[in-house]
Amino acid sequence: MRMKADKVERLYRKYAKMMLCAAHSATNDPQLAEDAVQQTFEKLLRMEDRIKEEEEKMTGGLLILMTRQAVSELFEKKTKAVGMQTVDDENTPEAVDEMGDILGLIFQKDFVQDLTKSLGWLKEKYSVPIILRYGYEMNNDEIARLLHIDKGKVCVRIHRGMKKIREYLEKGGGL
Repeated sequence: MRMKADKVERLYRKYAKMMLCAAHSATNDPQLAEDAVQQTFEKLLRMEDRIKEEEEKMTGGLLILMTRQAVSELFEKKTKAVGMQTVDDENTPEAVDEMGDILGLIFQKDFVQDLTKSLGWLKEKYSVPIILRYGYEMNNDEIARLLHIDKGKVCVRIHRGMKKIREYLEKGGGL
């Protein structure tokens, strides 16, 4: 049990700040971002044996994706709670803004899932930067830090991936 806790602790020290930034950029709610990171590490405790620390790019990417998924799940829970409010509460500017944010994240989650599924045929080194860029709206610097590659490689992989997608579509393939 202690080895499991040590591994999770090492992962926390290495990735928690990056995960918190990703969660905060998705929600702009510091409390929700912290909750998402905590929820991700709770899930990680249950699946710790499947995480390979030595594969930094994959581990970092997986943890960011898990964190963003946790943000979506927490927003869904919040949506249900907002739906239970009284009519007076629902018409406040804060509630309207919050509901718009929640719906935006739900749509983003659906878009990312569809995008990931649609790009299953594309090599991972091209699909992951595209998903992070267009699905999670991360900039090239954030993607470079997450994948532990330089910014130039991010640009090249996105460009080449988009070129492969165009070629695929021109040949009659469908996403």
